[in-house]
Amino acid sequence: MKRPALPPRLDPREVENLPDAPGVYLFHGDNDALLYIGKSIHLRTRVLSHFADRGSRKALKIAQQVRRIETIRTAADLGACLLEARLIKERQPLYNRRLRRHRQLVFYILETDREGFSTLRLALSAACPEHPSDRVVGPFKTKRSAEAKLREWNHEHGLCDRLTGLEKKGSGPCFAYQLKRCRGACCGRESASAYNRKLRDILAHWSFKAWPYQGPRIIEDAGKDMTDYHLVDQWCHLDTQSAPELLSVPANRSRRLDYDTYKILTRALSATGGNCP
Repeated sequence: MKRPALPPRLDPREVENLPDAPGVYLFHGDNDALLYIGKSIHLRTRVLSHFADRGSRKALKIAQQVRRIETIRTAADLGACLLEARLIKERQPLYNRRLRRHRQLVFYILETDREGFSTLRLALSAACPEHPSDRVVGPFKTKRSAEAKLREWNHEHGLCDRLTGLEKKGSGPCFAYQLKRCRGACCGRESASAYNRKLRDILAHWSFKAWPYQGPRIIEDAGKDMTDYHLVDQWCHLDTQSAPELLSVPANRSRRLDYDTYKILTRALSATGGNCP
């Protein structure tokens, strides 16, 4: 009774042949149109969960349209994450939104004004920023998401809207100070040293992480029954192969900094103490 009802247009043999192993799955519809790409360390279980989740409008739409399921095995979760992020950006499935490509990412650059206060300047970049990493905050996917996070910091910690760039430069207290949300860095009520220390403490978690190696690096990604080798450089995923000697940089592979790949790789290196496994 608890088995999920399969999509009406899907051959049951498509499900019977699914491996319960790490990898990426692709749902195809009419004329083999690509509907959705996902990843899991248990492919079979994850695919069946889509068909059990009929409370979601998106899940219901996908279930009504899926005609074929394609799977690509990976050794472990890291390879599945990297492959999912790359395939979604390359192939643009109909129902994937979260991992779509952004041509430029958004950063904040930490600077100092004439009075010695730290300020934040919004900057766009398609590659790793050239500024020292301790002066770069981000990345963020969009200008809107970056400004929303900044408003959150300002409201929670009493930062100045004028110094963080949310309000145009002027004389006298900023508007947030009049609402008792700014602690007075704009009008002499808070010292530069206290304000700067507070700002740096807030931004420490959000600072851009510099690439910790000289040149490209090979990450060994071992699973239960197979091993993948990932070639990465400056947070860009360049290639994955089953043996190190097979690795190369495809001519069409982008060196553009990608938000999702950056997050995936920084988490992976953090889990191994900053060293490639």
